[in-house]
Amino acid sequence: MKKITILFGLLGTAVALSAISRQEVLEVYRSPQWERAFAGTYGIDSGVEPELDRQDRAIMELLPKIRENVQRASEAEAEGRSGDQHLRAVVEEAEAYIRRKRNEGQQPSANILQIAGNVSMRLAENASGGEQRRWQDRALEYFRQAVEVFPNFRRVHTNMGHIYFRMENRREDAKRHFVRAVELGLNDAIVFGLLGYIYFEEGRYTSAENAVRNSLMLNPGSFEFRQILAQLLFNQERYHEAQSALTELLYERPNSSDLWNLQANTFIATDRIDQATQNLEMVRMMGVADSQSLRLLGDVYMNRNIVEDAAEAYREAIEAARDLTLYQSFIGAVRTLINFSGYDEAIAVIDTLEGRFEDDLSEEQEIELLTLRSQVNVVMGRGEEAIDNLEAVLRRDPFNAGALIALGQYYSDRTPDLDLDEEQQQVQERRFQNQAILYFERAQDVDDIDQQVRAYVSHARLRVRRQELDEAIRLLESAQGLRRQEHIESYLNQIRQAVRARRARS
Repeated sequence: MKKITILFGLLGTAVALSAISRQEVLEVYRSPQWERAFAGTYGIDSGVEPELDRQDRAIMELLPKIRENVQRASEAEAEGRSGDQHLRAVVEEAEAYIRRKRNEGQQPSANILQIAGNVSMRLAENASGGEQRRWQDRALEYFRQAVEVFPNFRRVHTNMGHIYFRMENRREDAKRHFVRAVELGLNDAIVFGLLGYIYFEEGRYTSAENAVRNSLMLNPGSFEFRQILAQLLFNQERYHEAQSALTELLYERPNSSDLWNLQANTFIATDRIDQATQNLEMVRMMGVADSQSLRLLGDVYMNRNIVEDAAEAYREAIEAARDLTLYQSFIGAVRTLINFSGYDEAIAVIDTLEGRFEDDLSEEQEIELLTLRSQVNVVMGRGEEAIDNLEAVLRRDPFNAGALIALGQYYSDRTPDLDLDEEQQQVQERRFQNQAILYFERAQDVDDIDQQVRAYVSHARLRVRRQELDEAIRLLESAQGLRRQEHIESYLNQIRQAVRARRARS
């Protein structure tokens, strides 16, 4: 049962661990495929876009100047020099034409607006920071004007989608323009792939898969979009297909820790724990394992009941953590070690966590760690140290259920002094048990159902040892009323049978 529980925990971690980052997808804008696609946007495609008014003398005079400056910019870039001055000249020429048309009370050509937008978009690609945003905004303004003149301008919708996609928090706008471009007949691998990523982010996995597969039909070599497909297959629980896709990707990029991690999660999902371990150890040996990956490796070792290796991975995960974002995950690791009787290992992980974040722990977190340490000390028979720690916890947090239960357990299990005579031993044992009952009763009143259940069950076990079976039944029924558990119900039924047998004898 413990193994299954941890496996569910691993799968819960998997998607977060391996999700594709926005930065990875943006790499498509550095690919030769994008360069080829963008280079084609400077021209005019009269087959599917607004016709060029060749009777407009201003346009016919402007186009040769645009072509010349675009060509000079391309030549400069090919020689490793900046072509921005030539691109700015294009925008200036186009802007002069647009102003002249507006002053004459006429609509400027949608084609010229589109070219001005595309060149501004290229200048944005070459810039950074505030300058980049200014050129993006300028490109969008030209594009908005272009679709006012010609609403079905497919190339403009496409490039507006690209600009919005590269901005933070504008995915909905990007999707709207990409979808419109597709409705107007666009059959572009990059646009389909980016639409797939947007749908992936929205959790619309079927739509995402359809879009990404359309992209890969047009360009089967795209690494970024094949990576999205692998993640989509995983998220749809099609683990064997995801494994195959990831094997191909890893052949091309064997140093990608994200791919090794994601494939490890597919192995976990198909109960191939040995292969998952190998993948996670590969990332570890590469020296690129992050905190989540190491935490996952620790959980995998716990599933294989290799407690020492699990604890080592947990400790490395803590050392690799940048902050306390994964604090609850680390606490979960400590609890897992305790559940598997890895007491020394649990203490070692607590030591590492306290040492790594000594100055960053909140008072609540300090108390939690002190409580866990004390619980382990109680189990390991380190009574004096445990009592000191637990009493320190209760001084700072009088309603700490973990400390109350641990103290109750300590006094419940404490044996009397063997140097005393038998009657004195009985008196002392009774005093210890009464002390335990007081702690259990205090824990039963805390505002935490899990801890209340633990307190009721621990208290009931003590009452059974004292042969106070009716009271034990009452306590266990209270526990079941809070959260029903089969093993507690079985224990309760055994006590009920014992009570009935006792009454029958009397």
